[in-house]
Amino acid sequence: MTGVDRARNGETLARSVRSRVCADVRGAFARRRLRDRGRPRHRGRRARRGDIGPERWFLAVRAGVVEVLGGLPARASARCGRQVPEVERLVAAWQLLLRLHERTGDGGCRVCGPRQDRRLCTVWQVAVGYFLRRLPNESPVERRRAG
Repeated sequence: MTGVDRARNGETLARSVRSRVCADVRGAFARRRLRDRGRPRHRGRRARRGDIGPERWFLAVRAGVVEVLGGLPARASARCGRQVPEVERLVAAWQLLLRLHERTGDGGCRVCGPRQDRRLCTVWQVAVGYFLRRLPNESPVERRRAG
């Protein structure tokens, strides 16, 4: 066998492997279409993988933020030894702001409108960042002590 024949044979082998892979992929897509016929289509990767949906995730995040906000006035008064009206005012303002930015039935924000990617609106992202996550200048020990 000459070098040209080996090269042609290699091309043929590559073509046959490529065609087998393409056929396997086409077959997999065809099998998936048959399997999924009649099933509702899910939006997003999480729903397809069987993870919790965006609404259940939002409810869990919301519960965490509301819990942290609810405990802030008590923690502030325990530190100062008296009630701090500024903290209560700030907590009430955050609660109102978050209530205004609740999610609608289609997954969007009441104020900001629907989002293509179904992420939290900017107000909720800030609330999660400051009330559920650790601040950049805060050590994990301080966070545990504060919570």
